[in-house]
Amino acid sequence: MRGQAHTNEIHTRLSARVTDAVFAVNAKITRFRERLPVLWQQAKTYFRHAHERSAKLTASAADKRRILQARVQSRLPVVLEQAKAHLREAHEHCAKLAASAADKRRILQARVQSRLPVVLEQAEAHLREAHEHCAKLAASVTDRQRQLREALRLKEHNLHALFADALGRGPEASPGIRRYNTRFPVVLKQAKVRLRQAENKVIRLARNVVDKPRKLRPRENDLQKLLASSQDAVVVTSVDHRFVAANPKALSLFGISERNMKMFTIDAFLSRGQIPLFDEIGASFASGRERCGECEIRRLDGNSGIAEYTFVANYVPFLHVCRFHNYRKWTIRRRLAAS
Repeated sequence: MRGQAHTNEIHTRLSARVTDAVFAVNAKITRFRERLPVLWQQAKTYFRHAHERSAKLTASAADKRRILQARVQSRLPVVLEQAKAHLREAHEHCAKLAASAADKRRILQARVQSRLPVVLEQAEAHLREAHEHCAKLAASVTDRQRQLREALRLKEHNLHALFADALGRGPEASPGIRRYNTRFPVVLKQAKVRLRQAENKVIRLARNVVDKPRKLRPRENDLQKLLASSQDAVVVTSVDHRFVAANPKALSLFGISERNMKMFTIDAFLSRGQIPLFDEIGASFASGRERCGECEIRRLDGNSGIAEYTFVANYVPFLHVCRFHNYRKWTIRRRLAAS
């Protein structure tokens, strides 16, 4: 009985709590239902404002787009006309530059062709002076040889007389004279051989000097054609390495003008260790063989690069010819590797 009473008490309490909870929830639901129309009205107001603002922004963007399109369409013909004008001016400027470059090239070629005969005439004058000097030298050598022969004959005659006198004396002759008498024919034979060799050398030198002007004319014509028609950079230098003539490609390679060309030597554009590569080796009149290789060229504007060269010493007497081709600018990596 006691347990059943306890159970009934528990059910009574639970029923009271459930009833209180239901009343509380019903009160909240009632308040929410009262506020729901207000919230719905506010939401509709917010959505309306947002829609109106979005419509205004869309209209404003469309107006701005139309305005920009109208401005672009109105400005486009002007811009295109200006671009055409600039392109026309650029084309005319390029045409003027091309014409100016062609005129300068023709002027440089004309100057080179006009200066080359003068240079060749100077070379021929130098060669003529050298020929006269060699002729005088040959005559002097011939006179000297004749004097030596006469002196040798006189000494030979005196020595024969002395030997005859010494042999006539017999035992009275000194031992030194007898020894010299045995060596005299050998010494005399050696002197004759040396005189004959000197005479042959002088004759060959004289023939070489006489035949040189006949061989010079074709090389002068070849040099003039080389300067006028070569696609590579070609320079003509004197014995002291000073520029004498150059084609337009060479002037562009070194960064100098034809007016100031003769103020420079080729040494100014080379490193100190490469200067001997462009010097003559052997006799001054002998035309050397071609020497080929690579060298560093330091332009007048400060830039530098490497080029292949072909050098011929005394192509024309007292004038050297050097041809440069395959010029490549130095890069930082290549310069660091070379250093």
